[in-house]
Amino acid sequence: MNKRSRRFQPIQRLARHGEDQAIQQLGLAQTALSDQEQRLLDLISYRDEYAQQFHQSGKSGLDGRQLQSYQSFLNQLSLAIEQQKLKISQAQQHCDERRHDWQQRHQHSEALDSAVKRIRTQEQRIERRQEQRNSDEHTMRAHKPSR
Repeated sequence: MNKRSRRFQPIQRLARHGEDQAIQQLGLAQTALSDQEQRLLDLISYRDEYAQQFHQSGKSGLDGRQLQSYQSFLNQLSLAIEQQKLKISQAQQHCDERRHDWQQRHQHSEALDSAVKRIRTQEQRIERRQEQRNSDEHTMRAHKPSR
């Protein structure tokens, strides 16, 4: 007999596969976000080191060209930091979208699992009733006087 619960198995497998893919995509998005955050920290650290070097050089005296060069490079680093912050914002948004996708797929998978569990419970109940009926009929036949 092709039980109803067995007919749900392919659907469950597809749902689990979709959930697995969604969790992989979330992991990749989280890794990308972490990488972008590390790049920001590296840029900030580099800018701070360069600014400190600028101040040290300033104590010993800088000509106009050197001063302009330092300031220009610091401005470029500051711009790169702001751009990196935008990249982080985009990576965070992508990560949030992947998390939402996974949560939806997970809920769908859980709902399917729950439905199949209820169906299996019903099937088992029906099987037990049928077995009881068969047993009762067998007992009645065994105790029935022959004619």
